[in-house]
Amino acid sequence: MTDATNKDIFSVREEILSNDPTRGAILEGKTIDELLEQNVRDPLTGAYNRRFFDAKVVELIDKGEIFTVVALDVDRFKEINDTKGHPAGDSVLREFYRVLNDHIRQTDEGFVARVGGDEFGIVIPHLKDIKAAKKRANELCKQVRQSRFRIQNDEHSVTTSVGVGVWNKLSDKDVFLEHVDLALRQAKNNGRNRVEVAK
Repeated sequence: MTDATNKDIFSVREEILSNDPTRGAILEGKTIDELLEQNVRDPLTGAYNRRFFDAKVVELIDKGEIFTVVALDVDRFKEINDTKGHPAGDSVLREFYRVLNDHIRQTDEGFVARVGGDEFGIVIPHLKDIKAAKKRANELCKQVRQSRFRIQNDEHSVTTSVGVGVWNKLSDKDVFLEHVDLALRQAKNNGRNRVEVAK
């Protein structure tokens, strides 16, 4: 499986299953699907990882679909790590993902990925209108703000800064994602706990 993890996760699955149509293959006590699932999940939070995020964005672009990308991070996360310790920070990240994922599962067909540090990305297929996308991003911002996060033995409020953009088929993928990330940075520069739209 060492070589397999370096290939595209979807093609690897098809390659293995074509050699084992009964799907009965077990590797180290785990099924192929379980091993591939591990390959696309963040071990700390359970969110999808950057590899999966990038692969799904490319897949949607190749299909010619319009979709929304939301970039979020935890406001003042470094302060939590510095004052409460890294285990507390890890706990916040896990809860942050749970809040985002619960909301997305209730309202959309999208998914949540941890794309680095305390930053998460959400892809929402079929959400094509920027006004509707900004509204959804504001709902996520509000959901985080209204949630209670357990840090050590106390409950705390946490806020998030959010950037949002809609893929329009005209820009380069990397440029588009960079603009969404810049919108997130703008939200932080404008006072945090808010949403900014990618230019």
